[in-house]
Amino acid sequence: MKKSNRLDTVHKLVKLQEQMILAEFSELQQQSDRLKGQLIHLAKIRSESNKKLTRQSLYIHELASIKVFEENVETAIDGIQQSLQVTDRNYAIVAERIKQVRTTLLSINRLIEKYQLIFSNEEALAEQKQTEEFLSYSQNLRQ
Repeated sequence: MKKSNRLDTVHKLVKLQEQMILAEFSELQQQSDRLKGQLIHLAKIRSESNKKLTRQSLYIHELASIKVFEENVETAIDGIQQSLQVTDRNYAIVAERIKQVRTTLLSINRLIEKYQLIFSNEEALAEQKQTEEFLSYSQNLRQ
């Protein structure tokens, strides 16, 4: 039964590891959602800026300022998209780790079941042996 107890302990540790990985996965998901929200927000700013440009007649120095603003928005969008790509890669790595941990948990559960079955069979065999010895002893007393 020692192996079964050890497997139970390992199972609990792997389950804890799974919970930690799931927390990391959740954190990455939230980070990804935040980055996507920032992208949407910046895209709206860019769109509104372009609409305003088409409706107004502007002086040359205002056009230069607007051009710098547009470039800064584009730079911010590019930076956020790169961060999103990194987050998505990390997301995939964590998803793979979750898959590995769950496979490990499944294997541990199968081993636990196997050792519990072996232990139960050993107990049943010991009881059967005792019964046979008792019957044999009883028959010897009658003779």
